[in-house]
Amino acid sequence: MLVKANHLWDRYRKGDKLAFEQIYFKHVNLLYDYGIRISRNVPLVEDCIQDLFSDLWEKRLQMNTVHSVKSYLLVSIRRRIIRRLSSERENAFQNQQEIYNYAQDFDPDLSESIAEEKLLHLSKAFAKLSDKQKEVIYLRFYSQLSYEEIADVMSVQVKAIYKLMARAIHSLRTHISIPILELFLFAIIAT
Repeated sequence: MLVKANHLWDRYRKGDKLAFEQIYFKHVNLLYDYGIRISRNVPLVEDCIQDLFSDLWEKRLQMNTVHSVKSYLLVSIRRRIIRRLSSERENAFQNQQEIYNYAQDFDPDLSESIAEEKLLHLSKAFAKLSDKQKEVIYLRFYSQLSYEEIADVMSVQVKAIYKLMARAIHSLRTHISIPILELFLFAIIAT
């Protein structure tokens, strides 16, 4: 799969519009979902995605090869949104709060499959995680990125990602019973 993605990237860099469209359609929903978790400002996220792909097309001849197209695009959209939020906000502290304004909602399909009481316990435990722990869980289990790709997206070392994940799982285990945690992890991995 990585070879195919990189093959598409190479074709896009050479000006292949079909390859560019395939990259777009393969990743646009993931970028939107991730962007909305960074900022609830839907028009801003949509503009950033549009600007990202416009710039990618315009600068295709200057683009380098990438190890992972998915992680490259996630890093790019994250930086764009943060830059836009920074330019719209004067107070950097308020900006950081907006950057990590994650939704506490779970996938509706998942919500229907878990008893409401268990979901409530899970939501409360999830709310106690730090913003970065939530982001690591999202990128690992929902976006299915490797720890190395997550480190690239979050601009930290891989070791820090392992620590964040371990602390997040420890916190979840502390705040909810083990069967609910196992159900949660199973549900995440299954999606």
